[in-house]
Amino acid sequence: MAGDETRVCPECGSENPEGAVVCGGCSAILLGSKPKEPTNLRAPVSPLAILTAVLAALGMVSMGLTAIVAIPIGIAALVQLAVRRGQLRGWPLAVGGTAFAALLVGWSAYVIYEREHVTYRKSTCLMNVKHMADALRMYAADYGAFPPSEQWESQSLRQYVESDKVYVCPTAPKLRSGYAYSSALSGVTPEAIGDAGRTVGVFESDRGWNAAGGLELLVRVPRHYKGDNVGFVDGHAKWYLRQALISKENADYFVWEPPRLELLPRREAPPPRPGSVILP
Repeated sequence: MAGDETRVCPECGSENPEGAVVCGGCSAILLGSKPKEPTNLRAPVSPLAILTAVLAALGMVSMGLTAIVAIPIGIAALVQLAVRRGQLRGWPLAVGGTAFAALLVGWSAYVIYEREHVTYRKSTCLMNVKHMADALRMYAADYGAFPPSEQWESQSLRQYVESDKVYVCPTAPKLRSGYAYSSALSGVTPEAIGDAGRTVGVFESDRGWNAAGGLELLVRVPRHYKGDNVGFVDGHAKWYLRQALISKENADYFVWEPPRLELLPRREAPPPRPGSVILP
């Protein structure tokens, strides 16, 4: 029968002396016993424990790559120290290195995930803007003029977009629409556009549904890497740094007021063609 000075192995039931770490019958590690550091300070430090600490520390400059290797080595060091109790030192190095490596790997995984998620949101928003820029181009081709600014989302473009999800920026999902229309295009004929590839048609905004205006309607704080997605009336879309978008040096590149706007009279855009689907 096991006495006060014996430990019973949970695997094979063998009795072991008090303080034993490894079962003498089946070599299983007896849980609940922390290996004691040898009192002899001349005892060598476990090389695996040292390697664990070094790899964990290097993980800070390798985005967690060496920390991934440090985790299994740290576990091996802990097992080694448990088996060779009293013959090796290094328990704090092994425990601390393994724990730090695990935390570093988790943090690195989170950073990579967040970076990829931000890139995905930016790309999805750019596709939305591209879709709306194409819709503006197709509307102008069908009706001979760009849509009126008052109902450009709720009426005019709905026959050219798959669903209202196109109007929702993934970075601002609570907004019914995360974009605005250049009101200078309202009712303007395509022939009045001097350079369709530089004339702004739709851009990121936080002013709500059917928002229309100019540069003043840009999102107050850029949503994507300090920049904005912009769609042009020729149907293409591109991301720009906010500073590049609003700087005076680039004022001649981004056309917010078509240069030939006054040469041809504006005309009201016609009503939707018969048979087109208008959602309420």
